[in-house]
Amino acid sequence: MALSQDWSGQLNKRMLSTLLLALLVALSGGGIYYYFRFMIPTPTHRTTFGFDAAHTRNNPYEHTISPANVSRLKPLWSFATGDLIFSSPTVANGMVYVGSHDKKLYAFDASCRNSCQPLWSFPTGGVYGHPHQR
Repeated sequence: MALSQDWSGQLNKRMLSTLLLALLVALSGGGIYYYFRFMIPTPTHRTTFGFDAAHTRNNPYEHTISPANVSRLKPLWSFATGDLIFSSPTVANGMVYVGSHDKKLYAFDASCRNSCQPLWSFPTGGVYGHPHQR
């Protein structure tokens, strides 16, 4: 009999917790939803150049870099291509890809932290970069 009273008590606590959470969300007018949606960083899967349609490069989910700490940022490494680079790099599957006006696409290991050299480069036959600078 004691076992079923304990189980019944746990069930009642779970039900009460669920009802209280639902009541809190309802009374907040969805404010909790917006807190979790906009205040807690979430991974984004943006494929638009410059992050949004206006190409602002503003990521509202970014909460690590701020005006207070941006002046202390330092580059981890650099590599000189045969010409200028106007486009943003693309990071995917542990690789950094960047197109240059030397008509090559370069691939780097994203985990590299010092004296990084391209793992490979590929001649594109034309300028590879920012779509608005053709």
